[in-house]
Amino acid sequence: MLEVHTCENCNSKIKIKVMRGFTHICCENCNEHYELQHKSLKIYALLPFVAVAISVMLSINFILTNDIFIKAVFILTVSYIIYLILGMLLVKSGLLVYEKKE
Repeated sequence: MLEVHTCENCNSKIKIKVMRGFTHICCENCNEHYELQHKSLKIYALLPFVAVAISVMLSINFILTNDIFIKAVFILTVSYIIYLILGMLLVKSGLLVYEKKE
């Protein structure tokens, strides 16, 4: 789990579970909901495209077989892993910023 935000109500650290995604988070202590700011949401929307582009380039360079099934499984698996890594890096770097949900 990754600490991404401090709750404005109870000052507790909010941790995200990577498998649930990064767009909506909730404080476990006071149940306050937060979501990505509009600018951060635009950056977040690019993550899947970047992850798939990187995994397609990797499959072209490293998977030498012409079997489409192997390449498809490779692209799906690697793009998901890259998506998670890029999401965590964006949160840690401060490019994904949260605000209270209205």
